[in-house]
Amino acid sequence: MKSYTVLKKDEGQTLIKYLRRILKNSYDPFIYRMLRKKNILLSGKKASGKELIREGDIVSIYLSDETFQKMSEKEEKVSFLKTDIKPSIIFEDSDIIIASKPAGILSQKADNSTVSMNDILLSYLEEKKELFLGDVSFHPSVSNRLDRNTSGLIFFAKTYRGQKYLSSVLRDRTLKKYYLAVIHGVLEEEGVKTAYISSDRSRDENMVKVSEKAKEGSREISTGFKTLSTSPDQRYSLVECDLITGAKHQIRAHLSGLGHPVLFDPKYGDLKKDRELSFPENKRQLLHARRVIFPDKREFVAPLPVDISKALSFFRLEM
Repeated sequence: MKSYTVLKKDEGQTLIKYLRRILKNSYDPFIYRMLRKKNILLSGKKASGKELIREGDIVSIYLSDETFQKMSEKEEKVSFLKTDIKPSIIFEDSDIIIASKPAGILSQKADNSTVSMNDILLSYLEEKKELFLGDVSFHPSVSNRLDRNTSGLIFFAKTYRGQKYLSSVLRDRTLKKYYLAVIHGVLEEEGVKTAYISSDRSRDENMVKVSEKAKEGSREISTGFKTLSTSPDQRYSLVECDLITGAKHQIRAHLSGLGHPVLFDPKYGDLKKDRELSFPENKRQLLHARRVIFPDKREFVAPLPVDISKALSFFRLEM
């Protein structure tokens, strides 16, 4: 008999989902049959699989060692690069973390040698003794992604309940996300702009292109734009971008498509104009995930990075 005690971070999910993570080589009909035969019990009682598990529940699995070994794998462990980098925490409760990601760091790791925000936050949880290696169910993880050289707010689920909540508000767009961008020129029209975005493999597999009309393989995007200030010479603007839909490189490509690319954007920018500038901090696109508003009206703001602050001063822009 194998016994598992439900942890706080796992509560809120259904018993069948919890069991799928344990019996990874199994299939639902087998699990439901074991539930009906009482070979799997929830806190000593017969269960259907639809129950929402809670912290402290005991999941007992009565299978032969041979069957259990065949149906399961070695317990999956949280794999991450340990780091001493301290995250900038904007908000934290028992379920989620909102942190400010510096430019130059990936949201999630691309290989086993590069530290990502996911690694930083997992290391942070481990230091707090809130990370339980060897768990078979939920694994804490970053819930959204920012481009490597875009700074700002990033969301991290500590528990299944937190993951479910963040996934829900991100999916149904009830979480409002606002970015700051320093752009070339002045937007003639503000408000919500719609366009169509698609991959641009002719240039780079990791790039997209924006068009006014739908094309094969494209999807509609919507971005809100509001000019916050303009430089005295009318050459640069600070704009707030409301990310209404969420597509890869949406803000960067959309602004470029409107003829107002983000300064120092290596993929979608005006490289000729950028090279003419003497701004010393031009190491990345001047784009920052500044603030978010949750459905319950809670608002969180990421402080301005040093390079963005210097850019506002250099280009004589005001918040």
